[in-house]
Amino acid sequence: LLALSFEDLMLVADKMEMSADELLEFFLNKDVTSASKRAEKSLNSPLSSTVISRQEIENSGATCIPEALRMVPGVIVREKTPGNCDVQIRGNDNLPPKGMFVYSENSITLVMIDGRPVYNYAFGGTFWETLPIELNDVERIEVIRGPSSALYGPNAVSGAISIYTKKVTEKKLHV
Repeated sequence: LLALSFEDLMLVADKMEMSADELLEFFLNKDVTSASKRAEKSLNSPLSSTVISRQEIENSGATCIPEALRMVPGVIVREKTPGNCDVQIRGNDNLPPKGMFVYSENSITLVMIDGRPVYNYAFGGTFWETLPIELNDVERIEVIRGPSSALYGPNAVSGAISIYTKKVTEKKLHV
């Protein structure tokens, strides 16, 4: 959207029946709740945060949650073995010496699903391939880049990744 020329931006604004300011506000200033544990606009957030909406996930063509996280600036996603990823925020990774890359897990980034941590206390870190949800279940992903331990505890040293799932609104049976 920012790469569009002024004339193209005005055409898009006319199509959506919004002013240019309303259009930028609609696309760039999303609601975020992870940065201060209350709903606020991302431009008013006290921490550096990014929100990936359901529509952005669908448009990206990602097939798993770590692939969707590759869209976030400052997030490094490495595939250690097929289907086994390691996600780091702002380069704060813990690569073991002598090429023992398969055994590295990020233990300083907190991952939460609907506000509940999914940290593996037995081995330390988050095992992305064992998360209890799939990408189709995700409504939005909020990523906080930077220290968040004051809000979330000791596992949020480099940041926090909050995954919010879709809520069921109908009482009918769906398969």
